[in-house]
Amino acid sequence: MKGIMVDAGATSHIVNDIGKFKSFDDSFQSETHSVELTDGTKCNGIAQRRGTAMVCLLDNTGRQHRAQLRDALYMPSYPHDIFSVARATNGGATITFMKGDSHMVTKGGDRAKEIKTKLGTLLQKPENAIDLIIPYPEKLEKKPEKLQKPTPEEAMQWRESLDRVLINSYGLVTFRSFLRSEFSEENIEFWVACEDFKKNKSLMKMAPKAKMIYEEFIQTEAPREVNIDHFTKDVTLRNLVDLSPATFELAQKRIYALMEKDSFSRFLRSDQYQELIK
Repeated sequence: MKGIMVDAGATSHIVNDIGKFKSFDDSFQSETHSVELTDGTKCNGIAQRRGTAMVCLLDNTGRQHRAQLRDALYMPSYPHDIFSVARATNGGATITFMKGDSHMVTKGGDRAKEIKTKLGTLLQKPENAIDLIIPYPEKLEKKPEKLQKPTPEEAMQWRESLDRVLINSYGLVTFRSFLRSEFSEENIEFWVACEDFKKNKSLMKMAPKAKMIYEEFIQTEAPREVNIDHFTKDVTLRNLVDLSPATFELAQKRIYALMEKDSFSRFLRSDQYQELIK
């Protein structure tokens, strides 16, 4: 999904992909248009254009629908620290949507009263969009658990297969460090992201994660684009229309095979691994 909702006088959608627009309103003037985000800040000149866009939205059952959004705002980027309901709940917050009493309670039990009015405004005009945008502090990073270094005998078992390495927490970290030294860390990062994606049972949680994986690793010129063939990329794109835990399965298998064929043998010869089996 490329669109998110903000309060722009009335509920509007932001679309950051100009390719989604079918047409633009030539009378729209960016310098005089004001956008009010959920933190109450009003900004002029942030929305560059306004027009009709085609996007993919989810209904309340998790099903995807193609939708035409009129008067959508084109913004290549957002200058404010805004987060979605999905991100808030992932961070441990509880969101309550009730007429006259919409609010968020943080993981620590604090009630975020400042969003009450904004959520109420948005709820007056329900849409099929999956995200309402609210301010939310960054999720505190959990202290990483201490990894137990394997014995030489345990590390020797990693020679049997790449699976042996990846199912071991210390092995995964060591293999990732090795790939980083080879400038191919995107392969293991993609594999890990796919493993995490497969654990989701809710389509509502799958959608933003699928979007992140596609934009980060698969689409052409992605920041960490992995090396998969055109057939695999096409299959993955088709799978995105009907999400399931197996959406990225073929692409993940291709990258696993690539790591197993090329990187695994070099890893076993690396100083990092050799130190573990001494």
